[in-house]
Amino acid sequence: MTFLELTEYAKNGMMTPNFGYQSEQLAYLTLVSILRAYRDGLITAQQAREQRDRAKKLFERARQEENDRLNVYRAYQDNMRRVEEDISHVNRMMVDEMDDHRALVDMLVGIVERLVNVKLRRQTK
Repeated sequence: MTFLELTEYAKNGMMTPNFGYQSEQLAYLTLVSILRAYRDGLITAQQAREQRDRAKKLFERARQEENDRLNVYRAYQDNMRRVEEDISHVNRMMVDEMDDHRALVDMLVGIVERLVNVKLRRQTK
């Protein structure tokens, strides 16, 4: 939900649909408080605009941080899925009793590299 949509909900005194993000809930409650203070004559129109603009900046920053955290989580989940696939492949190699131990070691080192996000130096003969 955008800040403009939240503003419209707050102006009309409507409850928003279920909040997807904490930033949306906080922005909505902030807007309701600003509008209430303005309607009660506690702040001027200029002060209300300034507070709304600050709330919008905070909302956008919080939304960006939420998106960043979500992207990190998705990358983590994707990485773990790949690791699980690699481990499954190693298990199949071991069940098949592969004679190529070098390939098995390479797969295991690859799993460790993916888990710690570090490229290990491998000695080749």
